[in-house]
Amino acid sequence: ATGAFYKAVPEDGDTILGHYLPPGTRVATGSIVYAMGRSKTFWGEDADVFRPDRWLEADEHKRLAMNMTVDLAFGHGQFGCLGKAIAYMELSKAVAEILRRYDLSIVNPTHPLKIFTAVAWVSHDLWVKVERRQLNRN
Repeated sequence: ATGAFYKAVPEDGDTILGHYLPPGTRVATGSIVYAMGRSKTFWGEDADVFRPDRWLEADEHKRLAMNMTVDLAFGHGQFGCLGKAIAYMELSKAVAEILRRYDLSIVNPTHPLKIFTAVAWVSHDLWVKVERRQLNRN
């Protein structure tokens, strides 16, 4: 199956990190993506902390590895998401417009959200105060 959350091992099988996977084995990607984003080996001891500064602090080699890791959410090669480029463009434009038009602040910074994974990553209780900015139309 090549759905959004499962990929199938090719006809010849595959070996990943020394473990042989027989042909047709279904691999759930949703939980793998979640686990990659929380890997203390890769992200450091604060892997569970939302800290965007880690991207600014990383050297070029580390930043490339970080980009390749988060890029796996879209798949790769023949199983890659066809809409990846469009998704990135839409996200960039949406985030830029939101930040341009609104001031955002987390209501409870000590407990900003709750997260769990069940096939897909789910978050809830993220309360954000949104205030419209006064834009100058000069």
